[in-house]
Amino acid sequence: AAVRDLEKRGMRSLVIDIRNNPGGMLDDVVSISDTLLGEGVIVTVREGSGEEDVYKSGASKVDVPIAVLTNENSASASEILAAAVQDNDAGIIVGTQTYGKGVVQTTMRLNTNKAWLKITTAAYYTPGGKNINGIGVTPDIMIDLPEDLKSLPLTLLEQKDDAQLWAALDYVREKADERG
Repeated sequence: AAVRDLEKRGMRSLVIDIRNNPGGMLDDVVSISDTLLGEGVIVTVREGSGEEDVYKSGASKVDVPIAVLTNENSASASEILAAAVQDNDAGIIVGTQTYGKGVVQTTMRLNTNKAWLKITTAAYYTPGGKNINGIGVTPDIMIDLPEDLKSLPLTLLEQKDDAQLWAALDYVREKADERG
């Protein structure tokens, strides 16, 4: 709904900030990716048994230049989004290497002592076929924040000091201007 509202208001480009995003639900990132990408693979989830689920996006897409901001704390579902945008040539990634959580974990309650158990049950693969577990997604434009600003919460980082945001804005503005 937010993207459709922006389109109605004449959106010329889009910057998505997933820095410090630890992830979320697979269904949610598939839905977001489906809105952005156009036809293509979003992610493949491969179970330990070898069974695969391939999640794909439909034909509709956001037809403006897109940049996705990442950092070392962008993990799991946020990495699925970044890789889907990158591998489908729907936009670029700006920032630093992501965390590298390319596995699906399932929690279950033990009946014997009521403790919780978290086990890795599957791995996910980018549209390009890579498992990024322990590696992360590599940005197209690699740029870090100055050391003295990296410890600040992003909400306290002033826009004028956010080198990653400015690199993303420069990219999307240039691409939007090329389109006219």
